This record gives sequence, structure tokens and C-alpha cells, in this order.
Amino acid sequence: MISTDWTPFKSILVRVRLLLMVDWVPIGLYYLRYAISQYDKYAIEVARLLENGADGEAIREYLIFLQREVIEM
Repeated sequence: MISTDWTPFKSILVRVRLLLMVDWVPIGLYYLRYAISQYDKYAIEVARLLENGADGEAIREYLIFLQREVIEM
């Protein structure tokens, strides 16, 4: 049976969101109020990767992919 307790995932998501906003700012949105929502979809995916055991290199590759292919920087 699948657990319906989202608490651990939410905790990871909050931390990932903060890290993305502070340490990974490819389009310079860290100073804008709506910036958090801009990064939510990326934070959710990073949190999922971490939940599935991804290592730092896998996270790095995902963020590079986002910068190059999605954000086009």
C-alpha cells in the first residue's frame, strides 16, 4: 500500500526550494516575489530524484539540463 503521509516529501521539498532559490539562480529571479513559484516545478523534480536515491551528480546533471534545454541559458 502506498503511504499517504506527504510530510517527509514536503520537508525535502521546502529544503530543495530554498537551495534552488539561494544557490541556483540561473535567471536571476531570487529577488522577485513570485520567484518561488517559478522554481517549484524544478524543486519538486529534484525532491523526487532525491527520494529515489539520486546522488549529487544526478542532481547536477538535471540542473544543467534545465539551464541549457528548458531555460535556454
